[in-house]
Amino acid sequence: MQHRNPLGNAAFGGAVGFCALAMVILHGLSMPNPGAAAPGPAQPTVRLVQADASGVSLELTAPALIHAAEMAEMARAGQPQAAGVGELTWPDAGGGPPLPAVTALVGVPPGADVALDVSTDAVRAVPGSMGQTGTPDHTAGWRAGPPSGAAEGKVAHPRGLRPDAPAALAGEAWVRDQRVVRVTFRPYRFDAVRHALVQHRRVRATLRFAAPGDGTSAAMTPGRPADDRGAVEPFDRLLRHGLANGDQARAWRADRAVFAQHVDAVALADARQSIAQAGDGPRLKVSVDRPGLYRLGHDDLEAAGMDVDAVDPRTFALTNRGEPVAIHVVGESDGRFDATDAVVFYGEPFRSPPSTIDWLGTPISGTLGDARYTQTNVYWLAAGGQRGARMGTRDGAPRPNTAAAAYARSTVRAEESKVWFTRHFTSDDVWLWHLFRVVEADPAVPISKSFAITLPGVAVGAAGATVRGEIVANASAAGSPDHHVRFMFNDPRTVVQEARWDGATRFAFQGQVPAAALRDGANRLLVDPRLQPGTTGDTLYFDWFEVTYPRRLAVEADALAFDALDASTRRYDVDGFTTPDAEVFDITRPNSPVRITGARVTAQGNRHAAAFQSSGDARFVAAAAGGYRAPAAVAWLPASPLAQPGAGADHVVVTPRSLHAAAQRLADHRARQGLRVAVVDVEDLYDAFNHGIFGPRAIRNFLAWAMATWPTPVPAYVVVVGDGHWNFLGHPAHADPSPILMPPNLEWVDPVQGEVDSANRLATVVGADPMPDVAIGRLPVRTAAELDAVIDKIVAYEAPGPQAWGRRHLFIADNTFVRPGIVDAAGDFAGATARFIESNLPDGAIADRIFLDRFIDAGACTNGTACAKASQAITRHLNITGALLVNFVGHGKVDWWSHEQMLNTAHLATLRNGEHLPIVLSWTCLDGYWSYPAWQSMAESLVRLPRAGAVATFSPTGLGVMTGHELLQAGFYDAVYGAGQTIFGPATVAAKLRLFRSGANVDLLHTYTLFGDPALRIPVPVGPFEPTPTSTAARTTPASPPTPGATPTVEGRRGSVYLPALYNATPTGASAGRARPDRRHGRIRSRPRPAVAADEIAGM
Repeated sequence: MQHRNPLGNAAFGGAVGFCALAMVILHGLSMPNPGAAAPGPAQPTVRLVQADASGVSLELTAPALIHAAEMAEMARAGQPQAAGVGELTWPDAGGGPPLPAVTALVGVPPGADVALDVSTDAVRAVPGSMGQTGTPDHTAGWRAGPPSGAAEGKVAHPRGLRPDAPAALAGEAWVRDQRVVRVTFRPYRFDAVRHALVQHRRVRATLRFAAPGDGTSAAMTPGRPADDRGAVEPFDRLLRHGLANGDQARAWRADRAVFAQHVDAVALADARQSIAQAGDGPRLKVSVDRPGLYRLGHDDLEAAGMDVDAVDPRTFALTNRGEPVAIHVVGESDGRFDATDAVVFYGEPFRSPPSTIDWLGTPISGTLGDARYTQTNVYWLAAGGQRGARMGTRDGAPRPNTAAAAYARSTVRAEESKVWFTRHFTSDDVWLWHLFRVVEADPAVPISKSFAITLPGVAVGAAGATVRGEIVANASAAGSPDHHVRFMFNDPRTVVQEARWDGATRFAFQGQVPAAALRDGANRLLVDPRLQPGTTGDTLYFDWFEVTYPRRLAVEADALAFDALDASTRRYDVDGFTTPDAEVFDITRPNSPVRITGARVTAQGNRHAAAFQSSGDARFVAAAAGGYRAPAAVAWLPASPLAQPGAGADHVVVTPRSLHAAAQRLADHRARQGLRVAVVDVEDLYDAFNHGIFGPRAIRNFLAWAMATWPTPVPAYVVVVGDGHWNFLGHPAHADPSPILMPPNLEWVDPVQGEVDSANRLATVVGADPMPDVAIGRLPVRTAAELDAVIDKIVAYEAPGPQAWGRRHLFIADNTFVRPGIVDAAGDFAGATARFIESNLPDGAIADRIFLDRFIDAGACTNGTACAKASQAITRHLNITGALLVNFVGHGKVDWWSHEQMLNTAHLATLRNGEHLPIVLSWTCLDGYWSYPAWQSMAESLVRLPRAGAVATFSPTGLGVMTGHELLQAGFYDAVYGAGQTIFGPATVAAKLRLFRSGANVDLLHTYTLFGDPALRIPVPVGPFEPTPTSTAARTTPASPPTPGATPTVEGRRGSVYLPALYNATPTGASAGRARPDRRHGRIRSRPRPAVAADEIAGM
């Protein structure tokens, strides 16, 4: 039978396809069989049949499926065992069971349309699977068996098979200059008519390449790789090893012109606009953090460094985020900027435009955007070039008989950030005001709370006010509606709204209050949550509210901003100015204010009033000399050299200015090894690539610009230096007085927590995919001394080359059993680790094991309590024996491994292992969460520790599951020992490429972070390995039938089989809890919710 799956050049749209099997949060491998080792399982194989200019053909050979019960008998008899593809459970009627998939990555021409032809052998029924009812009560434990097995029969009804085709194109990515597509083989399918499992023993997938719009096979002209220097050889190595057609695909690397076309267009356009704003010469950087009129005089510009006497003010031009801002230049007509001249403009704090955020396939409202990093906006004043925008004018002289407005309108917003909570998923505003926990309790204990707001200048006898705000519901009950809240203003009898609504949502309330309810000055909103009938509790987060009210036309501190009363023509009499030089501006369009001329200023005792008229809805600001604001900062900056450097760089260090000298040491070290290097101040990146705005977007824009425009070489390794945290605005909750030297790159990539740091997202600048295009690492250090200590360790680590202790690998595993006979829901940590050792360590490598189960079994500690003996074993091994790679598999939190504290950051003080520093690979959760305020993560602590700890780590900033961890771990070891990849950064990219190939757990691509220098050279010993008598060498751990929920993996060199169980699994790192919709892959499905406090990160 034949199937055809066309794919245009842009058909994927940048989306990552996920196999249908990724239906729940997966975890774990089956428990190890304590019996003797058995011969290895049958492996599905993907064979490269043909690869030429017209296309690529791959053929899958799949083993038969047999039942898990038979598997157990085979294991006991020592017969060849089946490949572990999990235990099936059947979904509801109308669906099919989760079935194994085999994936492969293929390099394709950069500009080609790709079509897929699929051919198979006859479909066969899996013995014993006929007649399944399709209900959850009928389960089967099917696994992939030996190549030859029981008799097979043909199925007569191929229509209705699920999935529809036995192979498909399922995702696309760019890895630097190489375009790759994912091919997913589905040899095992479900016959919905017969309720039976069927399979193809052979599936051939042929990818046809055609020039865009041609529709026929065509030879694609090979390109010249964008960067063919030795510095990127590690990337060439990982691609040649990781692609099914790796050798042939090298000819399809995009040349520089084509490669640049696929650099992220948004980042590139933002960078180009910021660079154009900077211009060719020096300019004035003006920072503002409050709304208002700003005035820059002769002395202000001179103090900032501008040669004021040499400039022609007629050439002044002001911009903000690349857009022109209209200014009024007092006294510019004579071409000189005299002592009494000034530049006047209207400035606002930084705000991001509303957006939609993609949270792993689920849209979230982006109300803050980059404004969560800073409220300081930046305006740029240039001189000597083209004349900039000037404010227009409009006659506002009051006419006789024009009706006077007794008052105007004003809006005041009240919002305090006291509760940090990222997991409501209703918007990107994660700082909330107050948490209400509504429970059945003593009715005499009040639950309601009042929230203060100050309304200056309330007009007496005027119209009423509008009160609006938002509250987030974080609970959902079976009944409807779930929530009931009464909102009142100043008095319980003045009800703004009595609201009832349903679901875990953000609710916007709004209502009118009479003028009599308003108070000049202090006011309060009363919020009274109540339980709905049939519910036992509710969780609500109050966020903000605002009041639009009638405002007297009286200035405060010589300035007043207000809105027109209505659209009719009215005269506005603004009083209270201390000087007669009052002016009025229409700021309806903040970047294009209009000066209102002809305003009549009159004296009123020792004060003054300004009268003007206007029509239409508009917003105004009136100010006298004392009402102009001073900028937060003014600086005269030279032109940036980063836009067009004289040469490219392989190795780029991004550092705060305070650490520049120490960072140069690392660059010098790499330069001596032959890399071209650059050290870049992150402050310069803010100015040149992000319009002067503080935030990590500057780094991503810079990397996009460098990849598209820099001379060869373009960056291959990027080190981001500097510590920081996510309390950017200094809220009292989660206070951390330490400076933010480097902002974390907060992204919505964690399936449970939502927003976490992702250095990976900074590096995904080519193509619209989650694969990094440079090897990026973090060094979250706070001082030059800490950075020097890290660099000392790197230099000392690389200097001697391979050592004998580099043959050793330390494997640390959390306990498998949470209680006797009860396996941890997150997975069989010990069994998975044992099988990994058997399958992935090279012959003769030394595997040292510290498994928590052994300490518990020996009575050295108990479940859930600190295990000092295990901690001592780990630190003693690191201090005395050493290991090239340290692997931890199990539960984790920011500063510990395992609930029993096998290792925590306090233990690190006992380390004295500077002579044999390891690389730590953390197959856990959160131990790379370096950005929590006043909380040091395990990863950063290990790397920062002077003369001890680790030289680097590969650790997660978020939660994760074992299936994804296993693929990353296997990909890393395959890169080092299969492909000979001994540069740390590219080895981690290879690990991510292996995970990307699976089509699942894409969140781990973003959360796994390299802590250290990605150009680190791993001193892998060469030559024969000789295990020592004192070590535990890698040995076989026999497989066994899987436990419920296990997800074994069949691993071939370039193909893998997955078969998850359909039941609610606990993420590695979360406690079991109430089920809620799981949106991790864009579908709604049930999963447990971590039972953690609102402002607490869930531990594993």
